Amino acid sequence: MKQAFFVFFIAIGLLANAKGFKGKWAGIGDQIDGQSWDIVLHFQDENNISIHYPSLGCSGNWMFQKTENNVNIFIENITMGIGKCDQGAEVHLQKLNSKEIKVVYYLRSYDADKPIAVGTLHKQRK
Repeated sequence: MKQAFFVFFIAIGLLANAKGFKGKWAGIGDQIDGQSWDIVLHFQDENNISIHYPSLGCSGNWMFQKTENNVNIFIENITMGIGKCDQGAEVHLQKLNSKEIKVVYYLRSYDADKPIAVGTLHKQRK
């Protein structure tokens, strides 16, 4: 019974955390090689997240993996413009405040520990 309550409270925590990201977010991603690109994120809930990179010509979705230390971790699945963007990036999403979120991209096959790109996204008006 204690285990069921523990799982319940973890689920409630994840849902509460996800609600803070709901909406449309946009900003710029900066790669470690100096390149920059546009990011548009549509976050409905942790199971319905679409990502668009207009300047790169690709888009897809993020699949929720887990939350660690107030950072939500996703795996990116590129579904349009395959070959223009890296497939399978690990994406870390963290809320900075009510109007900004930080996104950090890891491509573990490139570097096991260091991010390949970082961006700050801003909440868009409806």
